[in-house]
Amino acid sequence: MAIYHCVTKPLSRSTGRSAVAAAAYRAGACLCDERQGLQHDYTRRSGVLHAELVLPQGAGPWSRDALWNAAEKAEKQKNSRTAREWEVALPTELPAEARQELAVRFAHGLAARYGCAVDVALHEPDREGNHRNWHAHLLATTRQVTAQGLGEKCAIEWADSKRLSQGLAPARMEIETVRQMWAEEVNRQLQEAQRPERVDHRSLAAQRKEALQNGDLEKAAELDRAPQVKLGWKVVQMERRGTVTDRGDQLRAVQAENLQRQALLLDIGKMRAELAKRQEAAALRLRQAELKKTLERVEQAFQGKSRSGQEAILNRWQYLASQKIPEVENARAIWEQDTTDPDANAWRETRRTIEWETQQVDQSAQAVAGWHKAHPVKSLILRTGLLKPPGPLQQLEQRYGHAVRFLKGSQRRLQQLEQVWSKKELVYQQQLEREGGEIQEARRNLQIVAQNPEHFQQVWEREDQSFRQERQRNRDRDRDRGGWSR
Repeated sequence: MAIYHCVTKPLSRSTGRSAVAAAAYRAGACLCDERQGLQHDYTRRSGVLHAELVLPQGAGPWSRDALWNAAEKAEKQKNSRTAREWEVALPTELPAEARQELAVRFAHGLAARYGCAVDVALHEPDREGNHRNWHAHLLATTRQVTAQGLGEKCAIEWADSKRLSQGLAPARMEIETVRQMWAEEVNRQLQEAQRPERVDHRSLAAQRKEALQNGDLEKAAELDRAPQVKLGWKVVQMERRGTVTDRGDQLRAVQAENLQRQALLLDIGKMRAELAKRQEAAALRLRQAELKKTLERVEQAFQGKSRSGQEAILNRWQYLASQKIPEVENARAIWEQDTTDPDANAWRETRRTIEWETQQVDQSAQAVAGWHKAHPVKSLILRTGLLKPPGPLQQLEQRYGHAVRFLKGSQRRLQQLEQVWSKKELVYQQQLEREGGEIQEARRNLQIVAQNPEHFQQVWEREDQSFRQERQRNRDRDRDRGGWSR
């Protein structure tokens, strides 16, 4: 299976490391460090399959020597970061050309995302190590690269305080994003090569949680393992020569523990599956018992009924099922439309009276206002109190007063009827609930009959035959008693 490996570490001047020396070693090249006045010659180094310098768009031409000396020159502090290395594992399932394409494509993604230059070096497995350890080193500048030189620090190198002020996530989340980028690139390359293997950048705990949610117990058991110990090439050589080492014993102990854990989890998974199977069987028996009780309940409605009686029951259920289930909140509306309740009749009559009297009040008020508008001088004198209202105005005001008194009386009557409704509300609510229950029961019964047509066909024939036999027995009994004759 393809192995996921993508780690990053900065190259800091405080540890005595040089970006020029690191680039020369990884690329198997000869570079001169102008800052220290040293020449780093690794041209005789074996195992370097391919080395390539990937530049961002618009950066212009750069040589490896000029790039890394510029990176060293751009940093002034003694603890500055001069480069950042990304170390990735290349899938052994891919051919050499695909592995090279994968590493270079990932380097282009880093250059486009951060504006940095990336020095890609593909290495083959060590002869003394694991033969599947195809890997690549991607040495990236910590500053953006342009045609004029090195510019500002890349966003991934910013302090978290600056990243947060710019609306960016912390650096650790940025690194996790790049790890996801590598996983996506690997999976895309495997898919293009028509390989079934896939990698995942997430932790084993996160992958195991997802496997459990999907019900994949075998994958969850395989993912539930302790991290293994890294041997290193020297320990690998010793183990291959037959020398037992402490590091090798630790690795074998972890591997044995992982196998035990995997077997235990598989056993637990089988037990859970068996328990779920038993629970499902118990639930099935419970559903069958409930169905039997339901069938018996519906059968009782047809007990001892003839075919015509059975059809009458079905017709009633169909009629009820076609009705709209009343809501308790509509009890007031039912009372308002009830023609058998005298209080409801009085409430409706009072409402109509109030509507008519309201119109009379409005018309009387408009008439009074119209008189004042037609006689503005007299209206002004009347407001001063120096003149009594003339006869026509007195009649209009008197009619308005009568209309207001009648309206208030009707409103008091309506309030009294509202108090009567509050006493009857519970009765109407219970009636609506009862009617709704009958409708729901009729719908359930029809649904059960429709779902079990053969069963109820037998029930109808059996009950009809039982009805005919009972009627014949009653006739024979009456005949024997002389109750009737031919």
